[in-house]
Amino acid sequence: MKSLEKSALRIKNLSKKETDKFINRHILPNKDIVTIILKAHLYIEKLIEDILISSLAEPKIILKKNISFAKKVDLLEALGINNQIQSNITKELRTTNKIRNNFVHNIEYKITPNDINELLQGVSVPKSFNLRKKLISSLFRQIAYLQALRDICKERPFFFNCMRNKSLYVKDKTFNFKKIFDKDDLKNIVTFLEKLKY
Repeated sequence: MKSLEKSALRIKNLSKKETDKFINRHILPNKDIVTIILKAHLYIEKLIEDILISSLAEPKIILKKNISFAKKVDLLEALGINNQIQSNITKELRTTNKIRNNFVHNIEYKITPNDINELLQGVSVPKSFNLRKKLISSLFRQIAYLQALRDICKERPFFFNCMRNKSLYVKDKTFNFKKIFDKDDLKNIVTFLEKLKY
């Protein structure tokens, strides 16, 4: 097995273990959907901050300003996060934030099937799942994805930077992406990203 593939499997397993630990400790014991959303939202925000810290040259300039969750998601999108493994992640994060804000600003708010369907666009879950299980499935995917991204940023920052900025590098006529990564490297990168999918 090649180095990138081993690395991807290790990151995936580590991320899954960490995700399972969080879900089992803080989400599954709770029957209350408000508590589930609030705890997951806090954890997701911490993961986003970890990715920003690993991805930005001077993250403190942004993060010390105590910017909103929505702005942090905008920064992730500006970094090219949607060009990675899962193209819907920022949309899912924004929907999670919208649901959280609805609970925080309206004491009478009740989560609806439309909220959950918005979170689960393109994701299949068993029809027998109730709203709570569907919500947990979506939150699990978001958390696992962000943990894997955080770990890639920490472990392979150059690789991560090249992959998320590929569209930018292509515009530079003096940069030859293929000189940095040969055909086998590019296949390994695709394999790496595929191994991270849940």
